[in-house]
Amino acid sequence: ERRKISILEQIRHGSAFLDRRYGQGGRSIYFQAFTSTFGSAEVLKELYDCALSTGTYREFIVSTRSDCLDSGIADLLASYKKQVDEVWVELGLQTANDSTLAALGRGETVDQFVRSCEIAQRSSLRCSAHVILGLPGESYEHIARTAAILRQVKVDAVKIHNLHIVAGSRYFQEYEAGVLTAPSPQRHLDYTIYLLRRLSKDMMIQRFVSDTPRHRLAAPRDFGDKHTFVRTLMATMKDRQVIQGDLV
Repeated sequence: ERRKISILEQIRHGSAFLDRRYGQGGRSIYFQAFTSTFGSAEVLKELYDCALSTGTYREFIVSTRSDCLDSGIADLLASYKKQVDEVWVELGLQTANDSTLAALGRGETVDQFVRSCEIAQRSSLRCSAHVILGLPGESYEHIARTAAILRQVKVDAVKIHNLHIVAGSRYFQEYEAGVLTAPSPQRHLDYTIYLLRRLSKDMMIQRFVSDTPRHRLAAPRDFGDKHTFVRTLMATMKDRQVIQGDLV
């Protein structure tokens, strides 16, 4: 019951913010934080029903881990297509390099990501994948491998993140010791273009840079705002005469 109250409070606060900033318009219900499919189907259905009962929504989006999605949960999510236009599952691939995932302490593998995408697609759910560029020890070769996996499973959308080093995180001590740096805007720009050229042309790009509260962010501190990055990205690709998917 307390969880349902929390969900209702979050929806009220979120709706009020959106009304103030954007006015009336289409809304999505987004279960974003933590693992939003962790629990029994009965408990999850109760929480999802509670959220979707608060209004009319265009999308229902659930973010989760690759090891927390089975066919039963996928079918439950698919049942909400009667109420919304689209149901999305967001999965955190981050990289198609298992050794990097192990170093990050993700507790997930690339094979689990592939399997979860297949489960979601069998239930006609749309899939979005999170990818981090600039991870320690990774090169352009690793980015190419990540792009190949995304093409293989045919995700509908990709959310690209630049590496953020958060105070107290696994890589924070290495950063303080000068062993590790976060990619500069120019390096992230080059990584992003390299990835985009190897993604399918019909994949939506839902994000280009990370968001971390500034009081928690150790690096990069001077990256600039996301809108400037996107404008620079578009101008650079035009100057280089390249487009998304031109190397596929």
